[in-house]
Amino acid sequence: MVAQNLDHANEKIIVYGSSDCHYCIDTKAYLEDRNIAYVFFDIDINEKALKEMLGKLKNAGISLSSVAIPVIDKEGDIFMNDGDFEEFLEKLNQ
Repeated sequence: MVAQNLDHANEKIIVYGSSDCHYCIDTKAYLEDRNIAYVFFDIDINEKALKEMLGKLKNAGISLSSVAIPVIDKEGDIFMNDGDFEEFLEKLNQ
């Protein structure tokens, strides 16, 4: 479910992260285990996705001074892994 272009208008969950980030890997596994469709963008190698993610965070009023990945766009609801990881994962299931 890795995509590198930004044509993802039909996706309900977009995951912005890094292939080296254990939280990102765990988030993808969580979604896959529950058969929840998503698209993943590796912001380390996809500059367009990085800019898109930062724009979404800014538009959502989320400070860019301490971005924590993964960042999620769930049907326009933008949030990131900035607290309890289990609570973060539960937001994906709601």
